[in-house]
Amino acid sequence: MAEASSNTQHTSARTSGARKPGFIASDGLLLLVAAVWGTSYGLAKEVVSVYPVLAFLVLRFAMTSCLLAVPLWTELRRDYRSIVRVGVPTGGILLGIFLCETYGVLQTTASNAAVLISLFVIFTPFIEWLILHRRPSTMMMLLA
Repeated sequence: MAEASSNTQHTSARTSGARKPGFIASDGLLLLVAAVWGTSYGLAKEVVSVYPVLAFLVLRFAMTSCLLAVPLWTELRRDYRSIVRVGVPTGGILLGIFLCETYGVLQTTASNAAVLISLFVIFTPFIEWLILHRRPSTMMMLLA
């Protein structure tokens, strides 16, 4: 009987909106990502004040490529053409974004650059609408 009442309490705690312990860990990880992302602007500002922007980006992309090549090696060998067909244009767009962003960090304060980049979270649904001629959902418009 005691077991049945503990199951009832567990179920009512779940339905009453109580947080599961796993959510605390995910919140902490999200905070960590935000902290690392936020401090990257200050670090990039320091680096590009003494090191050329393009050289900095080449180094950054090269390190990332080396890190990703190891776990993705078998995938690259298996389907190289389709990965290149999708990856080169996507990488080109990403390079353009990083060039603009990093030159922007060089020209303004790190906090201004972070705010301007963050605004693109808001602009993205509208840019998608403009390019793809596909109106974002009402909820997406409200959240943007």
